[in-house]
Amino acid sequence: MQILLGQYLYTNITKSFSFSNILEIRIRLNRKIMLRTLNGIHFLNIVADKTLINSIVSNATRNSLYAFENEIDNGYIGYKDGVRIGIIGKGNISESKVIAYKAVYALCIRIPHQIFGLRKEINQILENFENTLIISPPGCGKTTLCREMARLLTNTFDTLIVDERYELCGEDFTMKMGEQCDVISGIPKSMIYENIIRTMAPQLVVCDELFDNNDIEAISRLNICGIKCLATYHAQDYLQIPKSLADNFTYFIVLNSNPTVGSIQSITRRENV
Repeated sequence: MQILLGQYLYTNITKSFSFSNILEIRIRLNRKIMLRTLNGIHFLNIVADKTLINSIVSNATRNSLYAFENEIDNGYIGYKDGVRIGIIGKGNISESKVIAYKAVYALCIRIPHQIFGLRKEINQILENFENTLIISPPGCGKTTLCREMARLLTNTFDTLIVDERYELCGEDFTMKMGEQCDVISGIPKSMIYENIIRTMAPQLVVCDELFDNNDIEAISRLNICGIKCLATYHAQDYLQIPKSLADNFTYFIVLNSNPTVGSIQSITRRENV
């Protein structure tokens, strides 16, 4: 993080905070830098300017924006150790696709955390695993829980982790997983399911942040093939899940941030929905 943020910002953060407690760093042009931590939101007495933002982007891309063109087109930069940097700004558009940023206005640096060990009710789901969907609004611990469930399941199932944005395993696979694990990263989920299923024959597929009808269709195909699935979805509760998606899952784990990030709001079997 010191290399990414630069010495000045890194020193100012570590004076009062530990990165083990920080979930996000929000850097907005001409605004105070915001930290989202396990204990709430805090602002630094540092106002972000163009120089700071451009310096972080340069550090994140190893001074080679071109090499990260495809990621930036999709609004993020994958950094090492599972850190993902959301990026927005003024872009050039060609054929309805963002192809370059002329100026960057804001960064959202998301810092992953890995937990080890789960509550009894989650372990009970793992013992006789059936398709499970983890649900919550952004920033409530979906990916963290998914990562730990996946780590434990990869000791039992031949598992394919579809790590589209490098958040489950990290860009350089720094997050620990079990022995029976294959990872494909940096490629949209909807583009890889059919070919990878044929070549790798997984028993379980793990993916983060299902989004559109293409993802739902892919999950349905997995279900038809008898392949188990662990995935996450942005929503307040299971009642907001599209029926076409919900029909593919047996368990729904709903998280929120009250009293702390990652708190379990409910666990529901589909028969009881």
